[in-house]
Amino acid sequence: MSTRSLSLREKRLIQGAVVLAVIVLISLLLRGGGGGEPPPDPVGPVGPVAAPAPPPLPVSPPPVAAPLPPPVAATDVSQLKLYGLLASGAVIGYANGGQRLVPVGREALPGLTLVRVEQYHAVFQSAGGEMRLGFDGVAAAAPGMAAPPAPAVPGGREEALRYRLGLAPRVVSNQIDGYTVRSNVEMPALARAGIRPGDVILSVNGRDMNEQLLQDLARIVASPAGARFEVERGGGRLQLSLGPR
Repeated sequence: MSTRSLSLREKRLIQGAVVLAVIVLISLLLRGGGGGEPPPDPVGPVGPVAAPAPPPLPVSPPPVAAPLPPPVAATDVSQLKLYGLLASGAVIGYANGGQRLVPVGREALPGLTLVRVEQYHAVFQSAGGEMRLGFDGVAAAAPGMAAPPAPAVPGGREEALRYRLGLAPRVVSNQIDGYTVRSNVEMPALARAGIRPGDVILSVNGRDMNEQLLQDLARIVASPAGARFEVERGGGRLQLSLGPR
Protein backbone atom coordinates (compact mmCIF):
# COMPACT_ATOMS: atom_id res chain seq x y z
CA MET A 1 0.00 0.00 0.00
CA SER A 2 1.53 3.29 -1.04
CA THR A 3 1.31 6.45 0.97
CA ARG A 4 1.48 9.87 -0.39
CA SER A 5 3.17 12.84 1.33
CA LEU A 6 0.97 15.54 2.93
CA SER A 7 0.61 18.82 1.21
CA LEU A 8 1.45 22.04 2.88
CA ARG A 9 -2.23 22.96 3.17
CA GLU A 10 -3.11 19.76 4.90
CA LYS A 11 -0.29 20.22 7.37
CA ARG A 12 -1.56 23.63 8.28
CA LEU A 13 -5.10 22.35 8.83
CA ILE A 14 -3.80 19.63 11.13
CA GLN A 15 -1.74 22.11 13.11
CA GLY A 16 -4.70 24.45 13.52
CA ALA A 17 -6.89 21.60 14.70
CA VAL A 18 -4.27 20.61 17.26
CA VAL A 19 -4.00 24.17 18.55
CA LEU A 20 -7.77 24.47 18.80
CA ALA A 21 -7.97 21.18 20.68
CA VAL A 22 -5.29 22.35 23.10
CA ILE A 23 -7.20 25.60 23.71
CA VAL A 24 -10.46 23.71 24.31
CA LEU A 25 -8.70 21.32 26.70
CA ILE A 26 -7.15 24.16 28.68
CA SER A 27 -10.51 25.90 28.88
CA LEU A 28 -12.17 22.74 30.20
CA LEU A 29 -9.45 22.25 32.79
CA LEU A 30 -9.85 25.84 34.00
CA ARG A 31 -13.67 25.49 34.35
CA GLY A 32 -13.87 22.07 35.93
CA GLY A 33 -11.39 22.05 38.78
CA GLY A 34 -9.12 24.96 38.57
CA GLY A 35 -9.12 25.26 42.39
CA GLY A 36 -9.82 28.96 42.21
CA GLU A 37 -11.97 30.78 44.66
CA PRO A 38 -15.69 30.86 43.84
CA PRO A 39 -17.00 34.19 42.70
CA PRO A 40 -18.20 36.37 45.55
CA ASP A 41 -21.90 36.25 46.44
CA PRO A 42 -23.41 39.37 44.98
CA VAL A 43 -25.96 39.49 47.82
CA GLY A 44 -23.46 39.20 50.61
CA PRO A 45 -23.65 37.19 53.79
CA VAL A 46 -27.15 36.77 55.28
CA GLY A 47 -27.39 37.76 58.95
CA PRO A 48 -29.96 36.55 61.49
CA VAL A 49 -33.53 37.49 60.54
CA ALA A 50 -35.52 39.25 63.28
CA ALA A 51 -38.90 37.70 64.16
CA PRO A 52 -41.91 39.83 63.15
CA ALA A 53 -43.46 41.89 65.91
CA PRO A 54 -46.68 40.38 67.31
CA PRO A 55 -49.89 42.25 66.44
CA PRO A 56 -51.15 44.61 69.13
CA LEU A 57 -53.67 43.11 71.53
CA PRO A 58 -57.24 44.42 71.17
CA VAL A 59 -58.07 47.01 73.75
CA SER A 60 -61.39 46.29 75.49
CA PRO A 61 -63.64 49.32 76.06
CA PRO A 62 -64.18 50.27 79.66
CA PRO A 63 -67.27 48.57 81.16
CA VAL A 64 -70.41 50.63 80.96
CA ALA A 65 -72.67 50.53 83.98
CA ALA A 66 -76.18 49.25 83.22
CA PRO A 67 -78.83 51.95 83.57
CA LEU A 68 -80.87 51.75 86.73
CA PRO A 69 -84.53 50.77 86.27
CA PRO A 70 -86.95 53.66 86.61
CA PRO A 71 -88.46 54.00 90.06
CA VAL A 72 -91.80 52.28 90.46
CA ALA A 73 -94.51 54.82 91.06
CA ALA A 74 -96.80 54.26 93.97
CA THR A 75 -100.11 52.73 92.99
CA ASP A 76 -102.68 55.47 92.60
CA VAL A 77 -105.82 53.87 94.03
CA SER A 78 -107.70 57.15 93.84
CA GLN A 79 -108.18 56.70 90.09
CA LEU A 80 -110.37 53.63 90.73
CA LYS A 81 -114.10 53.63 91.41
CA LEU A 82 -116.23 50.81 92.76
CA TYR A 83 -119.39 50.08 90.78
CA GLY A 84 -120.43 46.64 91.95
CA LEU A 85 -119.62 43.71 94.23
CA LEU A 86 -119.92 40.02 93.42
CA ALA A 87 -118.83 36.94 95.33
CA SER A 88 -116.16 36.32 92.70
CA GLY A 89 -114.91 39.88 92.23
CA ALA A 90 -115.72 43.56 91.88
CA VAL A 91 -116.78 45.85 89.04
CA ILE A 92 -114.11 48.55 88.92
CA GLY A 93 -114.18 51.82 86.99
CA TYR A 94 -111.04 53.52 85.70
CA ALA A 95 -109.97 57.09 85.06
CA ASN A 96 -110.47 56.68 81.29
CA GLY A 97 -114.16 55.90 81.86
CA GLY A 98 -113.88 52.14 81.25
CA GLN A 99 -115.17 49.45 83.58
CA ARG A 100 -114.30 45.79 84.01
CA LEU A 101 -114.92 42.92 86.39
CA VAL A 102 -111.77 42.21 88.42
CA PRO A 103 -111.84 38.64 89.85
CA VAL A 104 -110.51 37.99 93.33
CA GLY A 105 -106.79 37.25 93.11
CA ARG A 106 -106.25 39.42 90.00
CA GLU A 107 -104.65 42.84 89.66
CA ALA A 108 -106.79 45.89 89.07
CA LEU A 109 -103.62 47.93 88.56
CA PRO A 110 -99.96 46.82 88.51
CA GLY A 111 -99.09 46.05 92.13
CA LEU A 112 -102.70 46.29 93.32
CA THR A 113 -104.40 42.90 93.73
CA LEU A 114 -108.02 42.32 94.72
CA VAL A 115 -107.80 39.95 97.72
CA ARG A 116 -111.46 39.82 98.85
CA VAL A 117 -114.82 41.52 98.72
CA GLU A 118 -116.77 42.70 101.76
CA GLN A 119 -120.30 43.96 102.21
CA TYR A 120 -119.56 47.47 101.00
CA HIS A 121 -115.90 47.34 99.98
CA ALA A 122 -113.44 45.76 97.60
CA VAL A 123 -110.21 45.04 99.50
CA PHE A 124 -106.92 45.37 97.62
CA GLN A 125 -103.40 44.39 98.64
CA SER A 126 -100.49 46.63 97.66
CA ALA A 127 -96.89 47.06 98.78
CA GLY A 128 -98.07 49.55 101.41
CA GLY A 129 -100.71 47.25 102.87
CA GLU A 130 -104.44 46.75 102.41
CA MET A 131 -106.63 49.36 100.75
CA ARG A 132 -110.43 49.30 100.85
CA LEU A 133 -112.34 50.79 97.97
CA GLY A 134 -115.95 51.69 98.75
CA PHE A 135 -118.77 53.08 96.69
CA ASP A 136 -117.91 56.57 97.94
CA GLY A 137 -114.16 56.36 97.36
CA VAL A 138 -110.98 54.97 98.90
CA ALA A 139 -110.60 54.19 102.60
CA ALA A 140 -107.25 53.02 103.92
CA ALA A 141 -107.36 50.59 106.82
CA ALA A 142 -104.63 49.48 109.18
CA PRO A 143 -103.85 45.74 109.09
CA GLY A 144 -106.37 43.77 111.14
CA MET A 145 -108.83 46.68 111.45
CA ALA A 146 -112.01 46.75 109.43
CA ALA A 147 -113.12 50.01 107.92
CA PRO A 148 -116.68 51.11 108.67
CA PRO A 149 -119.13 50.38 105.86
CA ALA A 150 -119.69 53.25 103.46
CA PRO A 151 -123.32 54.20 103.00
CA ALA A 152 -124.52 54.06 99.43
CA VAL A 153 -125.95 57.16 97.83
CA PRO A 154 -129.74 56.64 97.65
CA GLY A 155 -130.90 56.26 94.08
CA GLY A 156 -127.43 57.03 92.75
CA ARG A 157 -125.55 55.45 89.88
CA GLU A 158 -123.77 53.02 92.17
CA GLU A 159 -127.03 51.71 93.58
CA ALA A 160 -128.53 51.38 90.09
CA LEU A 161 -125.56 49.31 88.98
CA ARG A 162 -125.84 47.20 92.11
CA TYR A 163 -129.41 46.22 91.20
CA ARG A 164 -128.37 45.46 87.63
CA LEU A 165 -125.68 43.13 88.94
CA GLY A 166 -127.86 41.59 91.65
CA LEU A 167 -130.96 40.83 89.59
CA ALA A 168 -130.86 38.32 86.74
CA PRO A 169 -133.63 38.33 84.11
CA ARG A 170 -135.77 35.17 83.97
CA VAL A 171 -136.75 34.44 80.38
CA VAL A 172 -139.87 32.40 79.57
CA SER A 173 -140.97 31.92 75.94
CA ASN A 174 -138.35 34.43 74.81
CA GLN A 175 -139.76 37.07 77.14
CA ILE A 176 -138.62 38.42 80.50
CA ASP A 177 -141.29 37.68 83.10
CA GLY A 178 -139.31 38.65 86.20
CA TYR A 179 -135.89 39.12 87.76
CA THR A 180 -134.26 36.55 90.03
CA VAL A 181 -132.42 37.83 93.13
CA ARG A 182 -128.79 36.69 93.14
CA SER A 183 -127.06 35.70 96.35
CA ASN A 184 -123.69 37.35 95.72
CA VAL A 185 -124.71 41.03 95.73
CA GLU A 186 -125.81 43.01 98.77
CA MET A 187 -129.11 44.86 98.25
CA PRO A 188 -130.14 46.11 101.74
CA ALA A 189 -133.42 47.75 100.66
CA LEU A 190 -134.75 44.52 99.16
CA ALA A 191 -133.62 42.60 102.23
CA ARG A 192 -135.59 45.00 104.46
CA ALA A 193 -138.67 44.26 102.37
CA GLY A 194 -138.22 40.54 103.08
CA ILE A 195 -136.96 39.61 99.63
CA ARG A 196 -134.48 36.71 99.70
CA PRO A 197 -131.90 35.35 97.25
CA GLY A 198 -133.64 33.05 94.80
CA ASP A 199 -136.91 35.04 94.84
CA VAL A 200 -138.23 36.26 91.51
CA ILE A 201 -139.50 39.86 91.52
CA LEU A 202 -142.53 39.98 89.23
CA SER A 203 -143.69 43.56 89.72
CA VAL A 204 -143.00 46.74 91.68
CA ASN A 205 -145.83 49.11 92.64
CA GLY A 206 -148.11 47.28 90.23
CA ARG A 207 -145.76 47.60 87.24
CA ASP A 208 -144.42 44.48 85.57
CA MET A 209 -140.70 44.07 86.15
CA ASN A 210 -138.84 44.90 82.93
CA GLU A 211 -135.62 46.54 81.78
CA GLN A 212 -136.88 50.09 82.25
CA LEU A 213 -138.20 49.34 85.72
CA LEU A 214 -134.87 47.74 86.61
CA GLN A 215 -133.11 51.01 85.77
CA ASP A 216 -135.55 52.95 87.98
CA LEU A 217 -135.50 50.46 90.87
CA ALA A 218 -132.79 52.26 92.86
CA ARG A 219 -134.79 55.50 92.75
CA ILE A 220 -138.05 53.71 93.64
CA VAL A 221 -136.73 51.93 96.73
CA ALA A 222 -134.99 55.14 97.87
CA SER A 223 -138.28 57.07 97.69
CA PRO A 224 -139.81 58.04 101.06
CA ALA A 225 -143.11 56.56 99.86
CA GLY A 226 -141.66 53.05 99.91
CA ALA A 227 -142.44 50.27 97.42
CA ARG A 228 -144.69 47.21 97.00
CA PHE A 229 -143.33 43.99 95.48
CA GLU A 230 -144.95 40.93 94.00
CA VAL A 231 -142.51 38.06 94.42
CA GLU A 232 -142.53 34.42 93.36
CA ARG A 233 -141.03 32.04 95.89
CA GLY A 234 -141.17 28.25 95.79
CA GLY A 235 -143.89 28.22 93.14
CA GLY A 236 -146.16 30.62 95.09
CA ARG A 237 -146.62 34.37 95.02
CA LEU A 238 -146.05 36.81 97.89
CA GLN A 239 -146.88 40.47 98.40
CA LEU A 240 -144.03 42.24 100.18
CA SER A 241 -143.53 45.90 100.87
CA LEU A 242 -140.87 48.38 101.86
CA GLY A 243 -142.52 50.79 104.27
CA PRO A 244 -142.33 54.57 103.88
CA ARG A 245 -139.48 56.36 105.58
